[in-house]
Amino acid sequence: MRMRWMWVMAALALILAACQARTTPQASPVSEATPEATPIPKATVLLPLVHESPLKPKAPRTPGPPVTPISPPGTVTSFTLDDAVALARADLAARLGIKPEDVRVISAVHEEMPLHLARCEEEKPSGPVQPAMVMGYEIILEAQGQTYVYRGMAGRVKLCREGGKTMGSEVPRQLLDAVLEDLASRLKAAKSEVEVLSVEEVTWPDASLGCPEPGKVYAQVLTPGYRIVLKAQGRTYTYHTDRSRHFVLCPPRK
Repeated sequence: MRMRWMWVMAALALILAACQARTTPQASPVSEATPEATPIPKATVLLPLVHESPLKPKAPRTPGPPVTPISPPGTVTSFTLDDAVALARADLAARLGIKPEDVRVISAVHEEMPLHLARCEEEKPSGPVQPAMVMGYEIILEAQGQTYVYRGMAGRVKLCREGGKTMGSEVPRQLLDAVLEDLASRLKAAKSEVEVLSVEEVTWPDASLGCPEPGKVYAQVLTPGYRIVLKAQGRTYTYHTDRSRHFVLCPPRK
């Protein structure tokens, strides 16, 4: 009997121990401390250093005299036919001792012409060399009953003829008569109403006589001839000729 009681007591002790084990909270397993990761520094972009010197305050500039732009030698800016006429009138007035208002402009053109005419030079034998053609001025003035011819280029004019004097050989009378009759017929005027203002000996660069027509082909040969300026009914007319009877009335180009 006593033995049975001892077994019961032992069984109760085991049961109590088991219940106590269930109700007692178990300690969580201890894990080894994990060391914190060391942050990796971000990449640093190195920019080139700009060494700036300390800026010194600039002294105020004193405005100087205005500077006039200078054109390179041989160039002309904004020189017109009216400017050439004004220069020619002023020059002739100074030569004659009169006012520019007393000098009358008979004609003024800016057209292509042989270089020696624009320079007011006597024509010289050119041989096989092609004569140079340039854009030149021709201004015919009248003062004190005489006519004066000025020519030039590149902003300059020069007195080429005065008092009815001519340069070079005289034009053949037969050729001059043919030119006078042509203009008189065009204007339906008498031949006596046509006045000869100037006659110049010229060598044209080809058979067009210096006045080519659009679309036409001309022989590329040097053609000696004349440049004749006529006046009729208050206007001037320019004829280009060879040395025989061929001629052409050139339209004015201003």
